[in-house]
Amino acid sequence: MPKPIIIFSDCHGSWLTLQALMAKCLAKYPDAEIISLGDNIDRGARSKEVIEWLMTNNIKTCMGNHCDLCYDFYLHQKKGKPSNYDFGVWQRNGAIQTLKSFGGEVPAGVVQWMKNLPLYIIPPEYPNLLLSHTGHGLITPQSQHSAFDAVWERSKSFPKDNFFRIFGHTQMPNVILTETYAQIDTGCAYGGKLSALIWPTKEIFEQQNID
Repeated sequence: MPKPIIIFSDCHGSWLTLQALMAKCLAKYPDAEIISLGDNIDRGARSKEVIEWLMTNNIKTCMGNHCDLCYDFYLHQKKGKPSNYDFGVWQRNGAIQTLKSFGGEVPAGVVQWMKNLPLYIIPPEYPNLLLSHTGHGLITPQSQHSAFDAVWERSKSFPKDNFFRIFGHTQMPNVILTETYAQIDTGCAYGGKLSALIWPTKEIFEQQNID
């Protein structure tokens, strides 16, 4: 039987909260795989610790809009290359805390890691499960979305297909669980909760922000 998956999103540098949540999940599911749906940096004080944990443990991670903002700043804006963003947009969306966490600059290796993050993950053992930051990570001719849309779109109007989608991006007071999707960003960046969904049981674990 395939291993269960612990899926979380939008921890935004809340390292202590993330570790407390993972401890709860792993106490019940010690052999589970962990997958992040993105937005692990900005706003919170400990982005460096979160990113180093993800990279060191080879935790599969989807591209979120905040990693997109970060790598675009370093690889496009600072080099005078065309960008999807106006200069300063990242700084107005929590970059100050991220830069402070890394001691002033995000290392080049971390920037490259962010650039290479996938827009979506379909676990081979669960082929009908689509994991992405917004729910729109899988770009098809029918979706009419771009890579920019894949990390920013907030609509819950999804193609009619056989996927169950799990995503974050838009904060809600509680996890929203329907027959076709789960939305799991519960506002950790704003003092709310960090939530995780276990697949395939759809069990929800929560941790109030303690950072």
